[in-house]
Amino acid sequence: YAAWFKSRTKVLNSMQTDITLKMVVGPTTELVFKEPQIPISLVTRLYAGSDLPREVYYLAFNFEDRNWAVEQMETILPDSGSRWITDTACKTKDTCWGGGSFFNGKDRYLIVVAVGFRDFNHTSGTLEAHEFAHIVQQTLMTKGRPNQEFLYDPWPPTWFWEGQAEFSQHAAVFYDSFSSYLQDRQETSNDLYRFPIYTSDYIESYFVFNAPADWQAKYDRWRQYDLGAMFVEILTALKGPDSTMEMWKIISTGATFEVAFERVYGITFAKALPIMAKAIALELGH
Repeated sequence: YAAWFKSRTKVLNSMQTDITLKMVVGPTTELVFKEPQIPISLVTRLYAGSDLPREVYYLAFNFEDRNWAVEQMETILPDSGSRWITDTACKTKDTCWGGGSFFNGKDRYLIVVAVGFRDFNHTSGTLEAHEFAHIVQQTLMTKGRPNQEFLYDPWPPTWFWEGQAEFSQHAAVFYDSFSSYLQDRQETSNDLYRFPIYTSDYIESYFVFNAPADWQAKYDRWRQYDLGAMFVEILTALKGPDSTMEMWKIISTGATFEVAFERVYGITFAKALPIMAKAIALELGH
C-alpha cells in the first residue's frame, strides 16, 4: 500500500510531459489498446523530474504484418536488432505478443508492440506503460539497453530494469484504485503465490549480478519481472518512485549498482537483500 500510495501521490502532484507519439501501424493491424498516449502520460507523471523524451515512435503490428514491421523498425532505428520481431516477439501466430523499447543513444526512441493477443496486459495500457518505463531508463543511461539478457556492468541487473518496468505498469495505470493495482499485481505474479518454492532463501539467491550459466539453468527467467517488481515495490515503499530512477542517474555516471543502492537507500545491498527476500517471502505466504 505504501508503494502504491507514494506512487499515486506523485502522479497526482505532477504535470505530464507532452510527448508526441509517431504512430506506425501495420497495414492489416488493428490496435488492441486504442489510446497508448494515456498510460505513457501517466508514466511521465510517475517519473516527473527525470529526463524524458519529447518524441517516441510507436510501431504496432500483427502476425501478418511482421515482415513489414521488420522493415519499418530498420528504417526508424537502423541496426537496432529488428529481427527481434520475427525471432522473439512474433515468432509464430500463437506467440505474437508483448513489446520492446529501443533507443539509438542520440535522438530517436521506439516502442514496438505485437498485437496478436487480447489479454488484459494488451487491453489495459499496462504494456505501453511498461515499455515507456524502459524508455525512461534508457534516457537516463543515455544509451540503448544491451542485447545480452543477463549482462550487468555497466547496466543494472535484468531483474531491476524489468522489475521496475513491471512495477511501473501497476503503479501508473492503476494509480487511482488500490484494488485494481492489487489485482494486476496478483495476475502478473500468480506463480509466485501458487508455488511454495519461492522461499526467502530462493528469493535471496535469485538476485545476482552477471548471472552465470548454472544460475540461468536453475532459475526461471520470467521471475525477473514479478520478483523484480516486488523488489522495486519495497524500494518505492521506502523512499518513493523517484528513488528507483535516482539509481539509474547514479549508475549512468559510472557507479556500480551496489554503490548507487547504498547512496540512495543508506544501507549496503548485501545487508538489505536478506531483509528484502524475507519480506517478499512473507508477502507470498511462504
